[in-house]
Formats: sequence, C-alpha cells, structure tokens
Amino acid sequence: MQGILDKTQSAPDRGLMFTPLAIIDFFDPSDDMPASGTGQDNSPTHIWFHGSSFRASDGKSLIAASTNFSTLALASRYLDRKLKTVKIIERKPRTDEKGQAVGERIVALLPLPTQPGKNGSIEPQKMIPAVIRTSGTVCNLISASSLDEVPAPVEDVLALEKYLGSSH
Repeated sequence: MQGILDKTQSAPDRGLMFTPLAIIDFFDPSDDMPASGTGQDNSPTHIWFHGSSFRASDGKSLIAASTNFSTLALASRYLDRKLKTVKIIERKPRTDEKGQAVGERIVALLPLPTQPGKNGSIEPQKMIPAVIRTSGTVCNLISASSLDEVPAPVEDVLALEKYLGSSH
C-alpha cells in the first residue's frame, strides 16, 4: 500500500475522488480465533487488520485493510466463520494469470453489532457493504466505515476496490 497516502485520485467509473486520511490498525471483534497461533499465555489473539482509511468525494468514509494468516488452514477457517455472519451478494473465485484459482472475491453486507438484544446477545442495527478478497494466506477487506451514521453504498466500496487495483 506504499504510495496510497500520497494524493487524492479518482475512480473514473463513479466519478468519485478518494482522499487517504490515515493509516489504521484494528482487530476483528467478531472472531477470537488466533491469526498466528495463541498468545504467550495460550489465550487466543485477535485478528488484526492493517490498512488505510479514505474519504470519498461524496463525503462517505471507507477503509481498505488486510491481514496475513500464518497458515492456509487458519485463513480458510477465518473466512468460513466470517461468511456465516454476512449476507453474500456475490461470490466468485480469484484466478492468477494462468487461470489457476488463488482465492476468492466476495461482495457482502457485514452486520454491525451495535445494541444488546434478547438474552444479552448483540443485535445488528445496520449492515455495511464490503469486498472480502483472499489470496493464499492473505485476506483483504474493503468496506464502508462503521463510523458513518449512513454507511457508504456498495458502489463506493466497488469504486475504492477499482481505485486500489489488484495490489490490495
């Protein structure tokens, strides 16, 4: 992602401009499986994502981040568990230049747990659009920010994906 924070650039298909705002680190609070084993006290470590936040010219906030699992099995396990909580819009394999499958691309709506529900469970109050892309042990997430009152539409997320290209 080197160079992403250098300047504002446009995504021509939507006419949006993207201004990089900050480098971000966050963990996925919906899953406590270890990304690379367990902590020193054998407790699970959270799955940390590293990336950048962006502001689109329509005023919406978006993020692009990735994590690298220590094994393909852990990456697959995380994706399988994550997909149980989302509404899948589109799912297809990602291929390399030789046509070999290297991962997946999933367009989905991610639930945001924001309010306690029945029996102490957390009930999602809003859904945010996202693209989840895998390649081997790497998992990329491009999504609307959960901080906006009204999240960016899926078209903004797809425009950011196009802006970032295949490097992310």
